[in-house]
Amino acid sequence: SGEPELVGDLAESWECEADDTVYVFHLKEDAAFANGEPITASDVKFSFEMAAASPYQVSYAGMIQSVEVRDEHTLNIGAYNNILPWAWSHIYIASQAAYEADPAAYATDPVESGAYTLENLDTATGNMTLKARSDYWGPAPAIENVNIRIINDSDTAYVALESGQIDVMSTSGSGATLLEKND
Repeated sequence: SGEPELVGDLAESWECEADDTVYVFHLKEDAAFANGEPITASDVKFSFEMAAASPYQVSYAGMIQSVEVRDEHTLNIGAYNNILPWAWSHIYIASQAAYEADPAAYATDPVESGAYTLENLDTATGNMTLKARSDYWGPAPAIENVNIRIINDSDTAYVALESGQIDVMSTSGSGATLLEKND
């Protein structure tokens, strides 16, 4: 029918309560961080609160009114906009224990919750290499290694894409217009 479908990754299932203003998420019980520690509802709450306080992620979490842990694998997220679950997929789930143990080191040595681990990070450029986790609790990623290259100049980025130096890039509508005629 052309309607997009929201599919859970960390959430095994969810439902809405209170006139669709409270989302109840049930987390997969086998989900674990790269260090083997389980991903809990407390970690998700912590991550959503960090995102709401971050100028870089507030657009994904700013409309959240409350996050409440029901039990180790269940949490409520109160929000007033039903498009929010789509935005929440952009929020990085952090290990609260690992972050609080050394917040400064967490940015360059994170404990990953997703399908990839940080293999290499060039702190001067922001370029990084991600490697697929062999112990990932979800579906195995189709790509083993991902190289992320930060190109600050949009003209240089377009040339790199058109010449095959990079495979994918994010662009605005006007940028897409520049590229649409190029096979």
